[in-house]
Amino acid sequence: MNNPLLTTLPVLLLAFAPIASAQPITFEADRANASFGFGLREIGDIDDDGFADFAIGAHKYSNGQTEEGVVFVYLGSAAGLSTTPDWEYESNLTDARLGVAIAGGDLNGDGIDDLAVGALGYEKAPHTGGAVLVFFGESAGLSSVPDQIISAGQAGAFFGRGLAIPGDLDADGFDDLAVGAPEFDGPITNSGRAYLFPGSASGAAASPSWFVDGASLEEQYGFELAGLGDVNGDGLPDLGVTSRDGGSAASDGHAEVFHGNDAGLSTSPSATLELNAFSANTGWSIAGGDFDGDGYSDVALGSHTYNTVDAPGGVVAIFEGGPGGVETSPADLLNSGVADALFGISAAAGKDLNGDGFDDLLVGAQGYSDGSIEGGAVFSFHGTPSGISTVAYDTLSYGQAGARAGRRVELLDDLDGDGTADIAVSAVRYTIDQTQEGAVFVHTGFSHFVFSDRFEGSPD
Repeated sequence: MNNPLLTTLPVLLLAFAPIASAQPITFEADRANASFGFGLREIGDIDDDGFADFAIGAHKYSNGQTEEGVVFVYLGSAAGLSTTPDWEYESNLTDARLGVAIAGGDLNGDGIDDLAVGALGYEKAPHTGGAVLVFFGESAGLSSVPDQIISAGQAGAFFGRGLAIPGDLDADGFDDLAVGAPEFDGPITNSGRAYLFPGSASGAAASPSWFVDGASLEEQYGFELAGLGDVNGDGLPDLGVTSRDGGSAASDGHAEVFHGNDAGLSTSPSATLELNAFSANTGWSIAGGDFDGDGYSDVALGSHTYNTVDAPGGVVAIFEGGPGGVETSPADLLNSGVADALFGISAAAGKDLNGDGFDDLLVGAQGYSDGSIEGGAVFSFHGTPSGISTVAYDTLSYGQAGARAGRRVELLDDLDGDGTADIAVSAVRYTIDQTQEGAVFVHTGFSHFVFSDRFEGSPD
């Protein structure tokens, strides 16, 4: 098979003030229509070398089997990123769509992070209805076969579409695995279900310790899951679960927050977050970070088709954390000001990009047009003592129509050991050598986006 290539491509980056100038590192699938970058996640340090690593999924990748999917792992090092993936895995199953979601954390408590990969169409006895494949981290590298395969056992459930390792929710010393199956038929067709599989010395449990079903027809509960940090200050991480529908307004969507608890998660959420807006598609993204530095994590919730005169083209709602948990009324609504931008289709938080001590926020807007129709863009918002800035500090785009840049965004720990945070952005329909193969742009070596005109150059 062809390995993804590491190339340098033209990129357009815009900001309110000059900061620096550098080329992003660009990864591609070298396979047409692969949706490379649909799965994108920092996965911790899976080889125990002291450098953060990250993984890219291409769930529509076909190589002998149609849309079998593939996941690639790139290891951080003092020498910088590798030019080819350090590890890769294909499902070799038609329509498995491996790589649709990715997570990392230490499930078996050995001190080395592990990799979990969702495959929403995985069908191989005894597994049906999707699966999550777990690979244990090792200093010698990941195994060529999964250490665990976990599934729900209901055909068509899309188990693994939502995926997170939110930390140690039950304070037993092991990180836990949260999985969404948004088309699970619970009490109603496609109401969806979210699960928690507790970690242990042998990895994630084979059976869930907790699950919650969606309550309405086609709700698709469990569409996205995220570790939110500690929203109530009790010392335990908390979990966010979204649905595509099921809000107070038609096609609204919503999110629910569950507090970590050493006695186990409650099946009743501590907070329900929604915008009560018709066809807003709330819940396609959710992230947590302490934007105001008060010691409580706040929640950013995307609503990418929210549309009003004052906030066209999607919003991200900010819900503040505190001793009682997350407030259910948003403190702020962030917006691009551009119609049809699909602002909020993705979001990432929990890291400090500019070194001021406050967590910052990245927001993707895959429909954003700035001369390149639906080329997409990414916006950064800085945390401040009074909360997240409502004005984007930087806006980044890549100058190719229809590329859908910003479909996924990720804040990365220091991949190359230079002491600064790194950024990853996917453009799932970007064309380089193959039609709409997808690309991921990684920006390293500085604590902000860069400011420049369009860079000249072509793929190596």
